[in-house]
Amino acid sequence: MVSNAFKNVGITLQAYLERTLDDIQALGNYTSGRVRLVKGVYDEEEAMSRSIALNRHYLACIYALVEQGKKVNAATHDIALLDEIEKDAKICGADITFEMLHGITPKHLHRIKAKGFSSAIYIAFGKEWYVHFLHRLAEHPPNILLAAEDICSPQGGNAIQHPYF
Repeated sequence: MVSNAFKNVGITLQAYLERTLDDIQALGNYTSGRVRLVKGVYDEEEAMSRSIALNRHYLACIYALVEQGKKVNAATHDIALLDEIEKDAKICGADITFEMLHGITPKHLHRIKAKGFSSAIYIAFGKEWYVHFLHRLAEHPPNILLAAEDICSPQGGNAIQHPYF
């Protein structure tokens, strides 16, 4: 049973680990806080590679969390994946917040918010903020152009079109 003293404490799960669906099932009532789901970025032996299979696994993890009634933060910059989550009937009415790193694809976060979904912008901080930032850029190199455009544009930019989006 979860202590009422820690209702605001959440966890982060990495969808790229094969075991994550099992971890979700094991969660049970151990956490009443938000569950932040990320694809995962650090080198792990048992990690899935960036692929359609990883996106399917990410979606399966979202569904499993929603079925458990968890409050979910879907943390990804993968626009195709975000679109899939948005339009899925299983997600409608769930307590889900779309979360993105500040400065990367803000127009998509604005679009999500305009559709009535909760959204959050996060900023990496602490001693390793720069490493985290570099991981986000390395994950999808066009983010470098998007970040540069956002810095230079008073409106927030993101006019650069890329097949990824």
